[in-house]
Amino acid sequence: MKPENLHRLIECYENHLEDLNNEEHHELFKWKAVGTWQREWNRPENANRPFAERYAAATKDFNVFIDNARMHPSAGVCALAEYDEARIKTLFCNVLLSEAEDANEAQLRIDQFLNGYEQMRLECCPGNWSYKQDRHTASVYLAANSPETAYIYKSSEAQHMADFIEFDEKLGSGNSFSLERYYRMCDLIAEALKEHPSLIEKHKAMLGDGYYKDESLHLMVFDLIYCFHTYSFFRHLMPEAPASKPVRTAPAKAAAKPKTTRAPKKDESMEREKKRREKIQKLQSELAELEGKAEACEEISLLNVEVTSAQYGKGIITAQDKNKITVQFGSEEKKYILDEKYTARPAFENDAELIRTFTEYGRIQDEIRNVKREIQKIHF
Repeated sequence: MKPENLHRLIECYENHLEDLNNEEHHELFKWKAVGTWQREWNRPENANRPFAERYAAATKDFNVFIDNARMHPSAGVCALAEYDEARIKTLFCNVLLSEAEDANEAQLRIDQFLNGYEQMRLECCPGNWSYKQDRHTASVYLAANSPETAYIYKSSEAQHMADFIEFDEKLGSGNSFSLERYYRMCDLIAEALKEHPSLIEKHKAMLGDGYYKDESLHLMVFDLIYCFHTYSFFRHLMPEAPASKPVRTAPAKAAAKPKTTRAPKKDESMEREKKRREKIQKLQSELAELEGKAEACEEISLLNVEVTSAQYGKGIITAQDKNKITVQFGSEEKKYILDEKYTARPAFENDAELIRTFTEYGRIQDEIRNVKREIQKIHF
């Protein structure tokens, strides 16, 4: 690991603390959300309330913690509570939120919760892809309930941080993901944050009534990871692009008379190099922004979602590669690209929103390829 990279990042985070928590961004909502969960979920009289009411009260300040414009897992919890209240309550209270001895057990409980929830979703609303939960949403519930021991996880953000600080272990993904390794990285970040007392004091001064007092700094760890990935404030911390390769020129012929060209002045050469690097930096910022937009689309999981085809009837999505899906219709398997220009695709619930999202994803991928080509041209 490179501690110097981590401390540079923490210093930048402190320098932009007010920008990250102004009226436009207000990342402090995380501390308010956890404070509300702690107060409402653990209120003794709430234990006997209908589960959907208890859940809604505890998550009322979650804002964009788990939901976004496309995914609505909180609405899914309420829908499943109407379908089978005892079962969804057991998944939360007896599976996910029961005390775990270590990160390995916590990961096991997360997986059990997600599997049980997905089984319920398939029974209750198989076509509603926006109700799905994932490791991120499960980790938010877990960290809101046990903020001194658990950390919030988001895959792209976590990997971005691991790459930047050159964390010594692979976090993994899919079946290879290790919550224990992620927690180890987070523990190292928490220890590094403690070496910046001025940051901690500034942040504490920003927390109002009802905000969770984050003594373990576990929420700040996630906020640092999230903000580093999301905001352009931190772009300058990324390593500069390599200088262009020297151009090889053929040796002059012996009989040729050397040209008397004026050697470029040092100032001119430095100015050209400065402009080249500025252009590369601008393109790299543009690329990072585009890749961030693409990642938001890539996080949409459609596995096991029910679809309907005018030709083949009802089917289930059995495989997905970003905007490409495989659907099983009885004994027939069909592949589709989710884009408005491919009209033979099957239909989903909330179809227009989903197809519009993946059409935009295709456009973003085209832009990413164009920007990468531009960067390549400047390098070589």
